[in-house]
Amino acid sequence: VLGMAVFLCLSCMCTVASAKTKGTLTLICECKDKPVQGLKWNLYRIGSFDGEKITLEGEFARLPVDMTDISASGLADAASTLREFAFIYKYKTVDSGNSKKDGTIELKYDEAGVYLIAANNHIAGEVTYIPTPAIFVLDPEKEPEKVIYPKIKQIAVLTGEIGCWFGVETLADNERGQYNFRRFICTTCRIARPTRLVI
Repeated sequence: VLGMAVFLCLSCMCTVASAKTKGTLTLICECKDKPVQGLKWNLYRIGSFDGEKITLEGEFARLPVDMTDISASGLADAASTLREFAFIYKYKTVDSGNSKKDGTIELKYDEAGVYLIAANNHIAGEVTYIPTPAIFVLDPEKEPEKVIYPKIKQIAVLTGEIGCWFGVETLADNERGQYNFRRFICTTCRIARPTRLVI
């Protein structure tokens, strides 16, 4: 009985030792200081970082993407390119989920490395939200809980009829010669297709 108890204790110790530390990445999705609900974010592990350069790994290793520029603009360009490949070829995600009513979403991971977050555009009423992909380093041992505010833009989609004002320049005569003046005409315009305006 004692031998069995020792064996069970050793088994528990081995289980605890082999368990990986889980990391939590919290995204707070806001646009114009308002929470954005319904954005589906994907989390990908794209490679590793040795302190100087990023090395693409796994499915991303074969991609012809230059990762030597680790400046903010360089990583932004790389993130946009990697997002397209990941979505088109349906690369495996580490985790994914939709932002809640308060705009938050928690994504789980268990391995240190370089990660990509990416999401599709989301339409809510007459507004389309455009999330910006991003690349960053995650390490569950050093920072088990990390919070990020992804950049999100919005555009309005107008449909139907709107009032349009046109300025018409007219040439008229008077005693001193000719002069120009403007009169304005209001008419109703039908938008044949959705028109996007950046807000």
